[in-house]
Amino acid sequence: METELPATISKQLSLCLAQYRMWSSATPLTKEPTLVKQLTEGTSNYSFLVEAEQNFVVRIDGVDTAVLGLSRHAEWALLHRVAHSGLAPTPRYYNPDIKALVVDYLAPEANVAEGLEDIATFFKVLHSLPVIRFKLSLVTRIRQYEHHVRRHFHEVSQTLRPFAKRLEKYLELVNLDRTPTTLCHNDLNPSNRIFHNSSLLALDWEYAASGNPWFDIAVTFCSGQIEDDFLKREFFLSYLGEGKNLDEPIRKLDLYSIVYVYTEILWNIVAIKRLPRDEDLIKLDLQLRISSL
Repeated sequence: METELPATISKQLSLCLAQYRMWSSATPLTKEPTLVKQLTEGTSNYSFLVEAEQNFVVRIDGVDTAVLGLSRHAEWALLHRVAHSGLAPTPRYYNPDIKALVVDYLAPEANVAEGLEDIATFFKVLHSLPVIRFKLSLVTRIRQYEHHVRRHFHEVSQTLRPFAKRLEKYLELVNLDRTPTTLCHNDLNPSNRIFHNSSLLALDWEYAASGNPWFDIAVTFCSGQIEDDFLKREFFLSYLGEGKNLDEPIRKLDLYSIVYVYTEILWNIVAIKRLPRDEDLIKLDLQLRISSL
Protein backbone atom coordinates (compact mmCIF):
# COMPACT_ATOMS: atom_id res chain seq x y z
CA MET A 1 0.00 0.00 0.00
CA GLU A 2 1.22 3.47 -0.84
CA THR A 3 0.60 5.00 2.58
CA GLU A 4 0.90 3.34 5.95
CA LEU A 5 -2.39 2.81 7.72
CA PRO A 6 -3.01 4.12 11.23
CA ALA A 7 -2.31 1.32 13.69
CA THR A 8 -5.92 1.24 14.93
CA ILE A 9 -7.34 0.91 11.41
CA SER A 10 -4.85 -1.82 10.52
CA LYS A 11 -5.78 -3.78 13.66
CA GLN A 12 -9.52 -3.43 12.96
CA LEU A 13 -9.03 -4.63 9.38
CA SER A 14 -7.03 -7.66 10.54
CA LEU A 15 -9.68 -8.56 13.11
CA CYS A 16 -12.43 -8.27 10.51
CA LEU A 17 -10.59 -10.53 8.06
CA ALA A 18 -9.91 -13.06 10.80
CA GLN A 19 -13.66 -13.31 11.43
CA TYR A 20 -14.37 -14.44 7.85
CA ARG A 21 -16.19 -17.56 9.01
CA MET A 22 -18.92 -15.28 10.34
CA TRP A 23 -19.45 -13.53 7.02
CA SER A 24 -22.71 -14.55 5.39
CA SER A 25 -21.22 -14.97 1.92
CA ALA A 26 -23.04 -16.59 -0.99
CA THR A 27 -20.88 -19.68 -0.46
CA PRO A 28 -18.99 -20.43 2.79
CA LEU A 29 -15.44 -19.07 2.70
CA THR A 30 -12.70 -21.66 3.10
CA LYS A 31 -9.85 -19.26 3.76
CA GLU A 32 -9.21 -15.86 5.24
CA PRO A 33 -9.61 -13.09 2.63
CA THR A 34 -6.46 -11.29 1.60
CA LEU A 35 -6.05 -7.60 1.03
CA VAL A 36 -5.94 -6.50 -2.61
CA LYS A 37 -5.82 -2.73 -2.23
CA GLN A 38 -7.18 0.25 -0.36
CA LEU A 39 -10.09 1.82 -2.19
CA THR A 40 -10.33 5.16 -0.40
CA GLU A 41 -7.81 7.57 1.04
CA GLY A 42 -9.40 7.59 4.47
CA THR A 43 -10.66 11.18 4.62
CA SER A 44 -13.74 9.90 6.42
CA ASN A 45 -13.82 6.07 6.33
CA TYR A 46 -11.33 3.48 5.12
CA SER A 47 -12.45 1.01 2.45
CA PHE A 48 -10.52 -2.01 1.20
CA LEU A 49 -10.92 -4.52 -1.60
CA VAL A 50 -10.29 -8.06 -0.31
CA GLU A 51 -10.57 -11.44 -1.99
CA ALA A 52 -11.19 -15.05 -1.08
CA GLU A 53 -13.61 -17.17 -3.13
CA GLN A 54 -15.15 -13.85 -4.17
CA ASN A 55 -14.36 -10.16 -3.77
CA PHE A 56 -15.63 -8.02 -0.92
CA VAL A 57 -15.33 -4.45 0.29
CA VAL A 58 -14.41 -3.94 3.94
CA ARG A 59 -15.17 -0.54 5.43
CA ILE A 60 -13.62 0.56 8.70
CA ASP A 61 -15.08 3.62 10.39
CA GLY A 62 -12.97 6.74 10.22
CA VAL A 63 -15.63 9.18 11.42
CA ASP A 64 -17.27 9.94 14.73
CA THR A 65 -20.76 8.65 14.03
CA ALA A 66 -22.22 10.32 17.14
CA VAL A 67 -21.00 13.78 16.10
CA LEU A 68 -22.29 13.27 12.55
CA GLY A 69 -25.64 11.90 13.69
CA LEU A 70 -25.24 8.51 11.97
CA SER A 71 -26.60 5.12 12.97
CA ARG A 72 -24.58 2.08 11.89
CA HIS A 73 -27.29 -0.28 13.14
CA ALA A 74 -29.89 1.49 10.98
CA GLU A 75 -27.52 1.36 8.01
CA TRP A 76 -26.98 -2.39 8.43
CA ALA A 77 -30.72 -3.07 8.51
CA LEU A 78 -31.39 -0.75 5.58
CA LEU A 79 -28.67 -2.32 3.43
CA HIS A 80 -30.57 -5.61 3.32
CA ARG A 81 -33.69 -3.83 2.10
CA VAL A 82 -32.04 -1.86 -0.69
CA ALA A 83 -29.83 -4.78 -1.75
CA HIS A 84 -32.92 -6.97 -2.07
CA SER A 85 -34.41 -4.28 -4.33
CA GLY A 86 -31.32 -4.27 -6.56
CA LEU A 87 -30.10 -0.84 -5.49
CA ALA A 88 -26.95 -1.75 -3.53
CA PRO A 89 -24.32 -4.45 -2.96
CA THR A 90 -25.36 -7.26 -0.62
CA PRO A 91 -24.19 -6.79 2.99
CA ARG A 92 -22.25 -9.73 4.43
CA TYR A 93 -20.96 -8.81 7.88
CA TYR A 94 -21.19 -6.07 10.48
CA ASN A 95 -19.29 -5.82 13.76
CA PRO A 96 -19.91 -2.66 15.80
CA ASP A 97 -17.14 -3.52 18.26
CA ILE A 98 -14.44 -3.17 15.61
CA LYS A 99 -16.49 -0.69 13.52
CA ALA A 100 -16.33 -2.89 10.43
CA LEU A 101 -18.80 -3.49 7.60
CA VAL A 102 -18.42 -6.01 4.76
CA VAL A 103 -20.39 -5.94 1.49
CA ASP A 104 -19.99 -7.62 -1.89
CA TYR A 105 -17.63 -5.93 -4.30
CA LEU A 106 -19.38 -5.08 -7.56
CA ALA A 107 -17.12 -4.29 -10.49
CA PRO A 108 -18.40 -1.23 -12.36
CA GLU A 109 -19.09 -1.65 -16.05
CA ALA A 110 -16.42 0.03 -18.15
CA ASN A 111 -17.25 2.98 -20.38
CA VAL A 112 -20.81 3.30 -19.10
CA ALA A 113 -22.06 6.68 -17.92
CA GLU A 114 -25.45 6.93 -16.29
CA GLY A 115 -27.97 9.42 -17.63
CA LEU A 116 -30.61 11.45 -15.85
CA GLU A 117 -33.22 8.85 -16.70
CA ASP A 118 -31.18 6.17 -14.91
CA ILE A 119 -30.89 8.37 -11.81
CA ALA A 120 -34.60 9.16 -11.96
CA THR A 121 -35.43 5.45 -12.16
CA PHE A 122 -33.15 4.75 -9.18
CA PHE A 123 -34.90 7.39 -7.10
CA LYS A 124 -38.36 6.21 -8.13
CA VAL A 125 -37.56 2.74 -6.79
CA LEU A 126 -35.78 3.96 -3.65
CA HIS A 127 -38.43 6.51 -2.74
CA SER A 128 -41.16 3.89 -3.06
CA LEU A 129 -39.61 1.47 -0.54
CA PRO A 130 -40.96 1.27 3.02
CA VAL A 131 -39.39 3.82 5.34
CA ILE A 132 -37.30 2.90 8.39
CA ARG A 133 -37.48 4.21 11.94
CA PHE A 134 -34.21 6.12 11.69
CA LYS A 135 -35.07 9.58 10.34
CA LEU A 136 -33.08 12.55 9.11
CA SER A 137 -34.33 15.91 10.33
CA LEU A 138 -32.35 18.35 8.22
CA VAL A 139 -32.78 21.31 10.52
CA THR A 140 -31.82 19.27 13.58
CA ARG A 141 -28.75 17.90 11.78
CA ILE A 142 -27.70 21.42 10.73
CA ARG A 143 -28.14 22.72 14.29
CA GLN A 144 -25.95 19.88 15.59
CA TYR A 145 -23.23 20.74 13.10
CA GLU A 146 -23.46 24.46 13.84
CA HIS A 147 -23.14 23.76 17.57
CA HIS A 148 -20.03 21.66 16.97
CA VAL A 149 -18.49 24.40 14.82
CA ARG A 150 -19.20 27.06 17.46
CA ARG A 151 -17.54 24.93 20.17
CA HIS A 152 -14.48 23.80 18.26
CA PHE A 153 -13.98 26.28 15.38
CA HIS A 154 -14.90 29.67 16.79
CA GLU A 155 -13.28 31.76 14.06
CA VAL A 156 -14.93 29.71 11.34
CA SER A 157 -18.25 30.09 13.13
CA GLN A 158 -17.80 33.86 12.96
CA THR A 159 -17.13 33.63 9.23
CA LEU A 160 -20.27 31.55 8.65
CA ARG A 161 -22.55 33.63 10.88
CA PRO A 162 -23.73 36.05 8.14
CA PHE A 163 -24.57 33.08 5.91
CA ALA A 164 -26.35 31.30 8.76
CA LYS A 165 -28.58 34.32 9.28
CA ARG A 166 -29.46 34.41 5.59
CA LEU A 167 -30.25 30.69 5.76
CA GLU A 168 -32.87 31.06 8.47
CA LYS A 169 -35.80 31.74 6.15
CA TYR A 170 -34.91 28.69 4.06
CA LEU A 171 -34.67 26.47 7.11
CA GLU A 172 -38.09 27.73 8.13
CA LEU A 173 -39.42 26.65 4.72
CA VAL A 174 -37.89 23.23 5.35
CA ASN A 175 -39.70 23.07 8.69
CA LEU A 176 -42.97 23.95 6.96
CA ASP A 177 -42.50 21.43 4.14
CA ARG A 178 -45.07 18.63 4.40
CA THR A 179 -43.63 16.41 1.68
CA PRO A 180 -44.23 12.77 2.69
CA THR A 181 -41.14 11.07 4.13
CA THR A 182 -39.44 8.49 1.93
CA LEU A 183 -36.41 6.25 2.15
CA CYS A 184 -33.42 8.35 1.02
CA HIS A 185 -29.73 7.77 0.28
CA ASN A 186 -28.77 11.39 1.02
CA ASP A 187 -25.31 11.15 -0.57
CA LEU A 188 -25.83 9.99 -4.15
CA ASN A 189 -22.87 11.89 -5.60
CA PRO A 190 -21.01 10.61 -8.68
CA SER A 191 -18.45 8.67 -6.64
CA ASN A 192 -21.24 6.71 -4.94
CA ARG A 193 -22.89 5.55 -8.17
CA ILE A 194 -21.89 2.57 -10.31
CA PHE A 195 -23.33 0.66 -13.23
CA HIS A 196 -23.34 -3.09 -12.69
CA ASN A 197 -25.18 -5.61 -14.84
CA SER A 198 -26.77 -2.72 -16.76
CA SER A 199 -28.29 -1.22 -13.60
CA LEU A 200 -27.47 1.85 -11.56
CA LEU A 201 -26.55 1.02 -7.96
CA ALA A 202 -25.50 3.14 -5.01
CA LEU A 203 -22.58 2.68 -2.64
CA ASP A 204 -21.93 4.16 0.82
CA TRP A 205 -25.35 4.17 2.47
CA GLU A 206 -24.13 5.53 5.80
CA TYR A 207 -26.18 8.75 5.49
CA ALA A 208 -29.33 6.93 4.37
CA ALA A 209 -32.46 7.49 6.42
CA SER A 210 -36.12 8.20 6.14
CA GLY A 211 -36.25 11.80 5.03
CA ASN A 212 -37.15 14.35 2.41
CA PRO A 213 -36.89 13.12 -1.21
CA TRP A 214 -36.27 16.65 -2.52
CA PHE A 215 -33.10 16.91 -0.44
CA ASP A 216 -32.05 13.47 -1.69
CA ILE A 217 -32.40 14.69 -5.28
CA ALA A 218 -30.74 18.05 -4.54
CA VAL A 219 -27.61 16.29 -3.25
CA THR A 220 -27.25 14.52 -6.59
CA PHE A 221 -27.78 17.66 -8.64
CA CYS A 222 -25.43 19.83 -6.58
CA SER A 223 -22.66 17.26 -6.23
CA GLY A 224 -22.86 16.51 -9.94
CA GLN A 225 -22.99 20.23 -10.79
CA ILE A 226 -26.17 19.78 -12.82
CA GLU A 227 -27.39 23.36 -13.04
CA ASP A 228 -29.13 23.57 -16.41
CA ASP A 229 -32.91 24.17 -16.08
CA PHE A 230 -33.59 22.01 -19.13
CA LEU A 231 -31.80 19.07 -17.51
CA LYS A 232 -33.73 19.58 -14.29
CA ARG A 233 -37.02 19.43 -16.17
CA GLU A 234 -35.84 16.41 -18.12
CA PHE A 235 -35.07 14.65 -14.85
CA PHE A 236 -38.46 15.46 -13.32
CA LEU A 237 -40.29 14.28 -16.42
CA SER A 238 -38.67 10.88 -15.86
CA TYR A 239 -39.07 10.94 -12.07
CA LEU A 240 -42.65 12.22 -11.89
CA GLY A 241 -44.00 11.24 -15.29
CA GLU A 242 -45.57 13.17 -18.14
CA GLY A 243 -48.32 15.68 -17.47
CA LYS A 244 -47.02 16.87 -14.10
CA ASN A 245 -46.61 20.55 -13.27
CA LEU A 246 -42.86 20.94 -12.78
CA ASP A 247 -42.80 24.43 -11.25
CA GLU A 248 -43.21 23.20 -7.68
CA PRO A 249 -40.56 20.43 -7.99
CA ILE A 250 -38.11 22.98 -9.43
CA ARG A 251 -38.77 25.30 -6.46
CA LYS A 252 -38.26 22.44 -4.02
CA LEU A 253 -35.01 21.52 -5.77
CA ASP A 254 -33.80 25.12 -5.48
CA LEU A 255 -34.68 25.23 -1.77
CA TYR A 256 -32.93 22.00 -0.89
CA SER A 257 -29.93 22.84 -3.07
CA ILE A 258 -29.30 25.87 -0.85
CA VAL A 259 -29.67 23.74 2.26
CA TYR A 260 -27.34 21.08 0.86
CA VAL A 261 -24.56 23.52 -0.04
CA TYR A 262 -24.61 24.90 3.51
CA THR A 263 -24.79 21.41 5.04
CA GLU A 264 -21.82 20.27 2.95
CA ILE A 265 -19.71 23.18 4.23
CA LEU A 266 -20.59 22.27 7.82
CA TRP A 267 -19.96 18.57 7.19
CA ASN A 268 -16.47 19.23 5.85
CA ILE A 269 -15.64 21.12 9.04
CA VAL A 270 -17.17 18.60 11.44
CA ALA A 271 -16.21 15.35 9.71
CA ILE A 272 -12.79 16.01 8.23
CA LYS A 273 -11.81 19.38 9.76
CA ARG A 274 -11.58 20.97 6.33
CA LEU A 275 -12.21 24.69 6.72
CA PRO A 276 -14.38 26.51 4.16
CA ARG A 277 -12.53 27.59 1.05
CA ASP A 278 -13.29 30.82 -0.78
CA GLU A 279 -15.00 28.89 -3.58
CA ASP A 280 -17.26 27.15 -1.04
CA LEU A 281 -18.48 30.45 0.36
CA ILE A 282 -18.82 31.95 -3.11
CA LYS A 283 -20.96 28.99 -4.17
CA LEU A 284 -23.22 29.40 -1.14
CA ASP A 285 -23.47 33.15 -1.65
CA LEU A 286 -24.43 32.61 -5.29
CA GLN A 287 -27.11 30.09 -4.34
CA LEU A 288 -28.60 32.60 -1.92
CA ARG A 289 -28.42 35.48 -4.38
CA ILE A 290 -30.13 33.73 -7.29
CA SER A 291 -32.84 32.15 -5.19
CA SER A 292 -36.35 33.36 -5.97
CA LEU A 293 -37.84 31.68 -2.89
